[in-house]
Amino acid sequence: MTDEFVTMQPMGQRIEKAGWIGTGLFALTAGAALFDNTPVRAIAIATAVGLFVAGIVTFMWAYGVLAERSRTEALTLPGVFFLSQSVPKQKQRLFIGLEMVQLAVAFTTAGMRPFTSVAFGILAPMFGIGTMALYGAKLGNFPPRPVTDMSIRKNGRSNANAENSTPRERSTKRV
Repeated sequence: MTDEFVTMQPMGQRIEKAGWIGTGLFALTAGAALFDNTPVRAIAIATAVGLFVAGIVTFMWAYGVLAERSRTEALTLPGVFFLSQSVPKQKQRLFIGLEMVQLAVAFTTAGMRPFTSVAFGILAPMFGIGTMALYGAKLGNFPPRPVTDMSIRKNGRSNANAENSTPRERSTKRV
């Protein structure tokens, strides 16, 4: 990987650690909520909703980073959201594995207690999507954006259209 990937490792380690903690906490609270009634289920709801909100925040953070990077790099959706060919395979497997665990726990627990508060666990996998997107946005390795046709002027017309414009339009160029 590039030198930039090596210098961003502390950020990547924090994102990984958050993914592990969030997944473990969700699995623990959702599993416990299957066997206990009110107090543990309240904690499970808070965990699921908290992970959902954290997932949305990290997803929006990733979106902002990607908007900036898209100016100079050719980003791909599979590379960002599934880490395909943008990070080492080991990291891709880790984040996809964490997401699969979150989905399995969410669907299993919600399926076992469908009309109870345990079903709130369906929201939690948004956290895995958010952390995966943030990891790809911050640490993904993408090729440079191809050079575009520089004949487009600031007003949106190409130089070819300038030849067809009137003398007055040519003399009052917008800068």
